[in-house]
Amino acid sequence: MLQKVATGTQAPGAIGSGMSAYIRVLDIGAIRDAVAGKVPGVGPIQQRQYGCREFTVTDPDGHVLVFGECQ
Repeated sequence: MLQKVATGTQAPGAIGSGMSAYIRVLDIGAIRDAVAGKVPGVGPIQQRQYGCREFTVTDPDGHVLVFGECQ
């Protein structure tokens, strides 16, 4: 899933106003371990009330990537 913010509604590099991409994975723990060793800004795995386990990564340009394992 990708998200586009309308031009002019968000400052460049603004963080915390949603996500830029949602990526479904099969093994959230393994993916987080692999990413955390290479990229700063990796959040903890969180259990969401809608049944998914997710973590976020913010890239150097301020894009928020959400990785999720949903069963």
